[in-house]
Amino acid sequence: MANPEHLAKLKEGPTAWNSWVAQYDLVADLTGAILAGADLRTAYLRMAKLNGGGLKWVRLERSDS
Repeated sequence: MANPEHLAKLKEGPTAWNSWVAQYDLVADLTGAILAGADLRTAYLRMAKLNGGGLKWVRLERSDS
């Protein structure tokens, strides 16, 4: 199950997400998160745990994944 704090921060958008991830140098746990239709362009997702989730129609252009 996704870490609720990580998921809430991601929903704030890539700019807020990227600065938060950089500040805390964390590995995001988004396991099982339903992100269908999310706009994650430019989001820093390297090393993020995305398994078991819904990624249909997610925009990932220029994301670091």
